[in-house]
Amino acid sequence: MSVPPSLPNLTRTVPILLQGKAIKPRLIHPSSRGLICPCESPEGAGCGLALNKALLMHVTTEVLRGTVQSVLALLELKFPDRLRDLGDTPSPPFLSVTGDFVFEVTGCPHALAEDVRALKLLGSIPVYTGITVSRDGDLCLLMQPGRCTRPLVRAGEDPGDEWVAAVYSGKIEYLCKAEEAYLESRGLMGRYREVCKYAFVSDVVAAQPFIEHSQGPRIVR
Repeated sequence: MSVPPSLPNLTRTVPILLQGKAIKPRLIHPSSRGLICPCESPEGAGCGLALNKALLMHVTTEVLRGTVQSVLALLELKFPDRLRDLGDTPSPPFLSVTGDFVFEVTGCPHALAEDVRALKLLGSIPVYTGITVSRDGDLCLLMQPGRCTRPLVRAGEDPGDEWVAAVYSGKIEYLCKAEEAYLESRGLMGRYREVCKYAFVSDVVAAQPFIEHSQGPRIVR
């Protein structure tokens, strides 16, 4: 077996049922850009249901409890005047890590989110950490396993040829969709750009010559 035909079997997501002729489940939503390849999908009953991951999409793995505790200790050290321990009657906004409230936030949570993002870009906290502010104004650090993230280049930065160095120097940042939605609501997605023009397609599609002229069997909504 050659490598190219085996790649889709390693990166494909297939639902339990591949029956029915409904159109809506087969449509790919624009919010899945960078996560799901819009081109590679089999024809026939599985079209639009059997999907392949995008070239640079990364699924987060479990974060060790010690790592989470180190992150909390670092935040408490860096921002002692902006984080307060939960008292008997805590008041919002809060800092939550994977859904658990751990601190009260004093001041603007959006400003604190930018300062925490600066630590992420320096590699002081895990680079796959998601940083958002909820509708209730709580600062949320997303460190759960199983989140789909994708890398984006920060505007004005040249990532160079060393991928790991670019990630840990803040030139490339991994974002999940919840984080992208938050940054979009704040008008901050303009400071990012795609890593390359083929980053949103699958491994097999990206390996094809002249893929911009290929008509993938997909319906893009």
